[in-house]
Amino acid sequence: MTSSSTGNRSWLPILLIGLSVPTALGVWNGEISDHPWLNHDVSNALYVGSRVFDGEILYLDWKYYVLPAVVFLSEAAWGLARLSSLSPITMTNLIVVAFAALGGATLARAFPARGNGALVAVLAQLGVLVYAGDPADFGQREQLFALLFVPYFIWRSSAARLSPVVCLLLFGLGYIAMIKPHFVVAVALTELAYLRASPSRHAIWGLLLAGAAVSPLLLLLQGREPFLALWTRVLPYHTSRMDSFLNQSWFPFLSSARHLAVLGLGAALLGALWFARRRGLIGRRAAIATAAVAVWLHASFLQQRKFFSYHEIPFIAFAYTHLLVLAWGLAQRLAPTLLRRLGSAAVLVVALGVFGWGSIQLAAQFDAGPSAPFQSIEPFLEHKKLVLVFSFSVEGELFTHAILHGMELMGPWTSHYALPGLLADEDRERRRLALRAYFAPIAEAIEARRPDLVLFLPGWLGSRTLHDVFVRDAGMFPIAGYRFLARTRYGWMIYAPPDAGT
Repeated sequence: MTSSSTGNRSWLPILLIGLSVPTALGVWNGEISDHPWLNHDVSNALYVGSRVFDGEILYLDWKYYVLPAVVFLSEAAWGLARLSSLSPITMTNLIVVAFAALGGATLARAFPARGNGALVAVLAQLGVLVYAGDPADFGQREQLFALLFVPYFIWRSSAARLSPVVCLLLFGLGYIAMIKPHFVVAVALTELAYLRASPSRHAIWGLLLAGAAVSPLLLLLQGREPFLALWTRVLPYHTSRMDSFLNQSWFPFLSSARHLAVLGLGAALLGALWFARRRGLIGRRAAIATAAVAVWLHASFLQQRKFFSYHEIPFIAFAYTHLLVLAWGLAQRLAPTLLRRLGSAAVLVVALGVFGWGSIQLAAQFDAGPSAPFQSIEPFLEHKKLVLVFSFSVEGELFTHAILHGMELMGPWTSHYALPGLLADEDRERRRLALRAYFAPIAEAIEARRPDLVLFLPGWLGSRTLHDVFVRDAGMFPIAGYRFLARTRYGWMIYAPPDAGT
């Protein structure tokens, strides 16, 4: 945005005060609450990370369909938790806060020593930390990426020099970008825009590539088979009809109120870029690069076809932060002085309002306690050591319960992501054989390990539940004398061994 080699330090009190809010919430959530809240995907990755930390092999012992970077980050959280005697849930939340702090420190390097542009950018960073797009998305992969990518992009568009803090952020961004392919493309687009803009570009590329190489190398160290599984099973899953979301059309979503609001944010950003360029507030290269990356981030969450709120986080964070920074810069150009002060105050009110509202919402999320559906099965989980769960989705509260109480969830699937794709096969015989092949190892595992409970969680595919698919389509249950124990009011079906108590 503007060039300087010296960062403004006026952001520091705001950063420290702002970070204290989610830090306090995270410690309270992980250390004090009987039912600490954790995002469903985060708890899933954290549970798998614990198993990998204890010696199991990713993609073999656990047929996970997520790229390895997030699992190894969760494994690191477990390691740090055991060293510090903190809960792994607390440590996971603290890692999110650390990402925000690293990004905030980097933003300070991108603004001149005079003026308060850095303060506004750091306030925007805190808004991304506590609000994220939806408070329930705290810690999602997209939020981790946004907390590093947006500060990196603003720093990259300035003439600021490398510092130890920025070097650490570049290495971290390279690592986090490997979580999803379109994250890598966003970083590559940025570097393409500034290909010859920095004498230190080779150092920047080296740090990004070094970070990107970590998770593939860690996977390769686990052996040749898991590394091959990444290429032969995990990546093809995300690009084939196995991922049933790829069969969804994104056209109905385009006219939804939520997407129209996202488009409005994008239109405001493009308008602000045009106006700022006319006023000489932003250079031509920076304006084009910002617009190109914004368009890419918007297109990437449309391409995924899931339309989950957290998929929008990179775009919303990018557009929101840039809008605040541009609005602040434009306000400083206003005359007379009264208008300039009013414009500056309006920008600060928006930034503080988003941060305040997000903090309130995040506190409410942490304080919400277990959901009613989970409460309906929680009594059955008491004193259970081995549980087999069938679900199309990620049942985060079960993974959180397992983390807290030492309960083992029987692998190798954390969730049955691939089943919708198998069921979508129109060839009846091929579908039948595929289902038999899919469920046979599970039946063998039940016979061999005798889990304390088998849970079928509600998840509909057309007119069938997952239980219907297992019982009727695959014809494989009940197995080895397991008896029906209960069906909760929320549709969860529970089976137990014949000698189990009620």
